[in-house]
Amino acid sequence: MNRITATYSLASTIRMQYMAQTYNCYWLIDKILIEAALNKNLLKEDFQVWKLTWLREDVFELHCSDGNDRELFKEVIPYSDFVASHLTLWFSDRVLLLPSEY
Repeated sequence: MNRITATYSLASTIRMQYMAQTYNCYWLIDKILIEAALNKNLLKEDFQVWKLTWLREDVFELHCSDGNDRELFKEVIPYSDFVASHLTLWFSDRVLLLPSEY
C-alpha cells in the first residue's frame, strides 16, 4: 500500500509533458517514475541524473546516477523509436524535469 501511495506523489513538469508528446516518449517518463518509486537503490536518493543514450540501431541504454557519477540503475532498452541520440533528465525532490528547468 505504501508503494502505491509513493507512486502518486511523484510528478513531472509541463515542459516534460511537452517533450514526451513531441518525441512520443511517455514510456520513458513512466519508466523513470516507476523506478524512482519502487527501486530500493533510488528511493534514498534525493537527486538523480537519468540519461537515455543510443547504442545502435533501435537499442538504447537508460542509466541513472546520483549526479556524482555513482551508478544507481542501468538497463538496456532493446527497442525504441526515440528520435534523438541522447537525452538527460533530472529527478529532484520527487519531480522529473529537464536540466534547464532546475
